[in-house]
Amino acid sequence: MIIKRPFIWFFVIFLGGMGLYKHSPFLICFFLIFLIVGIILLNYYLIIIKAYKFQSFSFLFLLPVFFVLGYLLTKQAFLDNEMDIYFDEKVEADIVGEIKTIEDKEDYQLLLLKDCIITINSKDTNKQFKNIS
Repeated sequence: MIIKRPFIWFFVIFLGGMGLYKHSPFLICFFLIFLIVGIILLNYYLIIIKAYKFQSFSFLFLLPVFFVLGYLLTKQAFLDNEMDIYFDEKVEADIVGEIKTIEDKEDYQLLLLKDCIITINSKDTNKQFKNIS
């Protein structure tokens, strides 16, 4: 018994990590521990009992890495931009920096800033953003 198609295994585990991005970290740790224990037991079974060579299934030890990679990349992709959290409504802000270009649009003006610092002046927060792109 040789385990075949490692790229399909990597892809499925990566998709599993992506699918679990909204769940609690406890559930992610549970699946990760379950995956690691399963790989160790399968390793024991294939090496000790069946006497297969380690090279034929050594890729299994990379599966937890791909699981965590899928989880973290998806979690990072769906995080709100730090500035978007504060600009859902109108706020007062002080902007210090250099204006690169000004473009007139139909309904608004687009300002491209260079090396700017945005300080939001609100009743409950005083947040500062530097070098936002």
